[in-house]
Amino acid sequence: MTTRARATTRARVTWLSPGEGGRAALPDSRRYVTISKFPEEGPGWPDGAWSVVLDFDASPSVQGNPSLGRASFLMDSAPQERLHPGQRFELYEGLKK
Repeated sequence: MTTRARATTRARVTWLSPGEGGRAALPDSRRYVTISKFPEEGPGWPDGAWSVVLDFDASPSVQGNPSLGRASFLMDSAPQERLHPGQRFELYEGLKK
């Protein structure tokens, strides 16, 4: 069995405002896990969507918008090459961006 190293990269999360359909309040936790949508995703998304883990030194509710942290995939079998500096992707809570 081969295990790939889990990629971790610095991340800047820009949260949508409630008026844009985003959350009513920024997360209070220093860890936030949710599904991702990368530009490479096909028409079958969200089937097979990968969960992303965001770890923050201070919670987004303390930092404000944008929030700085580190991003990694929840699963080692995820496409680790997608997480690299400059990569843009979207975060979803269910089907809500």
